[in-house]
Amino acid sequence: MVVLAAVIAVIAIANSDDGGGSNRAQPSANSSTSATPSDSASATPSDDPYASPSSDTGSTPSPSSGALPFYLLKVGDCYDLGPDGNGMNETASCNGPHDAEVVTTHRLGAGLTSESDIKDKASSLCRDELERKASRQPAGTAEGTYVQYPNLRGYKLGYKSVSCSLMGNSSGTKKLTKPLS
Repeated sequence: MVVLAAVIAVIAIANSDDGGGSNRAQPSANSSTSATPSDSASATPSDDPYASPSSDTGSTPSPSSGALPFYLLKVGDCYDLGPDGNGMNETASCNGPHDAEVVTTHRLGAGLTSESDIKDKASSLCRDELERKASRQPAGTAEGTYVQYPNLRGYKLGYKSVSCSLMGNSSGTKKLTKPLS
């Protein structure tokens, strides 16, 4: 019950708009071509990403802490990957160095029965939009893709969000430095 209250509180906080929008990309008037996504770097959370977030960090994620689980990401959010790759990301300004920007989000349907089913469906949901968005970026900027999705246990618990992002490159060694076009 406490975990549910914490998740609801995080959702309410995440959905409020402080008017600043510094962590969300704004549309750009100019666009360029020739960037293409690389093979998808896909992340699946740790064995139990939906346990209370306090089990890893000692506190519930909040906008001030910068911790943001993948299932709360919105289109235009910029972030750095969490150190453990467990689906927890760190909010980042789109106007400075950051690992990734959310291009689109999706919801998985019912009936998936394995980790590979979830991964395959998440990748297929993201593929077209990531390719379209990458093709509109200046050459050498967004060269990697990153798809975050629940593991089988999270899926069975009802977590069905998929976050589709572009990165500087698929190995995470190159940062984006401004909002995507």
